[in-house]
Amino acid sequence: MVAMSSIPATILTPFVAAEFDASAANQGPALIAYRGLLVGQKLSAGTAAADSLVRAPNIGAVITAAGRGSMLHRQAIGWFASNQFTELWLGVLGDPSSGVAASGTIVFTAAATGAGTITFYFGAVVVPVGVNSGDATTALATNTAAAINANGRLPLITKPVIWARVRRM
Repeated sequence: MVAMSSIPATILTPFVAAEFDASAANQGPALIAYRGLLVGQKLSAGTAAADSLVRAPNIGAVITAAGRGSMLHRQAIGWFASNQFTELWLGVLGDPSSGVAASGTIVFTAAATGAGTITFYFGAVVVPVGVNSGDATTALATNTAAAINANGRLPLITKPVIWARVRRM
């Protein structure tokens, strides 16, 4: 026979009962100070010193410390989307002196033959670009540059500039 704390042993009729004893359980998250740490690079627009730890109570503080679109900003978007309560710290790294920035080119080779949307994926960020039937390659390049530069969440754009090379066939 199993001893119960709140179900009396004097009940003689058949029944099913369940009892939970939480006396040895953790009494809440306040017993342990939980903290999160995101480590990543900052942009030159970030105010935090390289190779430092910075407390980040919200996404605005991350943008100020590391720069909009930085590696830390991108990580913090995911952090704050799923966790609003745990204390967050940033391990701020500067760009390596021997590093080379990545670059790329989007080339439109012909005018649009129909209306619709071109969808670009930069990591998990979707950038839609509206297209009208008959849009020339220069219009496609201009509209694409405007759509990409308007999105402040992209991991690859560090300044609001895109170089679009247009090649006609």
